[in-house]
Amino acid sequence: MFNRDLSDSAARVVDVELFDEAGAVIIVDGDLDLATGWQLEAAIIEQVGNGHRHLLIDLSRATFLDSSAIGVLLRSLAPLRNEPSAAVALVNAQGIVRRALGVSGVGAMFSSFETRDRAIAAVTDATKPLRDGWRQVQERNYPH
Repeated sequence: MFNRDLSDSAARVVDVELFDEAGAVIIVDGDLDLATGWQLEAAIIEQVGNGHRHLLIDLSRATFLDSSAIGVLLRSLAPLRNEPSAAVALVNAQGIVRRALGVSGVGAMFSSFETRDRAIAAVTDATKPLRDGWRQVQERNYPH
């Protein structure tokens, strides 16, 4: 389902780095929009499927984030909503990306950190609660 041929579509803008046995950093490098949002979805679903419950969304190199990508982010995290050990944080959103998260209200659903190191420390420290508004997002059921 997510094995799209990048030669026929947008360039790769999402990559993953693991930081421990339960954690992964999802790195966005470029524009995340309707054409590339599936890459974010695929990366999150793969990491959750691999048992990672601590996710960082590193937006330090993201240059654009549209509403479809924001929706993908929230929907992709659905499997973690009821996992007590799950922790998700944003890293270093800048410029237009930070503005999109702020205007949409989605930025307030996550704890945000300026550096990966601070974010890793926060998601792995179960004694300090993180913002978890992302857990409250519900899928809409539209009539057919």
